[in-house]
Amino acid sequence: MYSAKFIKENLEILKKAVALKGAKIDWEKLERLDNERRRLISFVEERRRWQKDLTGKIAERTDNTLQDLIKQARKYSDEIRETETQLKEVEKNYDDIVASIPNMPHASVPTGTSASDNEIIKHWGDIKEKILKFYRTGI
Repeated sequence: MYSAKFIKENLEILKKAVALKGAKIDWEKLERLDNERRRLISFVEERRRWQKDLTGKIAERTDNTLQDLIKQARKYSDEIRETETQLKEVEKNYDDIVASIPNMPHASVPTGTSASDNEIIKHWGDIKEKILKFYRTGI
């Protein structure tokens, strides 16, 4: 399976390789899911940073604003939990598409659609035609 970074940097090469293999990949959906995944990761990381800063402020406070800070921290925690659920779903869909991308063929491999398009590099021995006989049993 290819990494997100490799896909982002080599998208055109992958598109050509997939076309040579004859596979069908929804590249627009993959790009949408990647953008959504990146956005959700950024959101979660930002909320965690805010929550960490808020936790430090809660430890310093002893006055009546403490309850407001605790409510805000709970709100951030709920937002993180909801966003992580969305992120898991997006990452699952993204990984399903990435897993369906076939391996890139080596540059030395000739392009073709069937085995007859392959180039014979080396041949030795005689090829004998196999004759198969089928016997009917009394079962």
